Amino acid sequence: MDRYEVRMEEMAQCLRIIEQALDACRRASTSAPTCPSVSSRRRGKYTCRGGSPGQDRVYLLSDGGPKPYRVKLRAPGFSNLSLFAELAQGTLLADAVSILGSLDLVIPEIDR
Repeated sequence: MDRYEVRMEEMAQCLRIIEQALDACRRASTSAPTCPSVSSRRRGKYTCRGGSPGQDRVYLLSDGGPKPYRVKLRAPGFSNLSLFAELAQGTLLADAVSILGSLDLVIPEIDR
């Protein structure tokens, strides 16, 4: 029951965040956002960006050109799924569904 209550509170919080984002969009300017460019030097850059269930981690590696030659994305669902074996240890098989549901997985992110 605790997992259910936590999930319900997460959904209520998500609705509040969406309402705040819609208010911000209405007040925002209409200019298009600019994309960060990769440095002209040979180096890598590690950054995070907001994703659906958390933060996606992005690694860009540049060879000095205008485009990166390597881009690596790591979604939060992949890390969350790795916890399943530890969480499910000693529980019943019937509990596996609720444990997987509480991990907030996005299956297409994991199956890349």
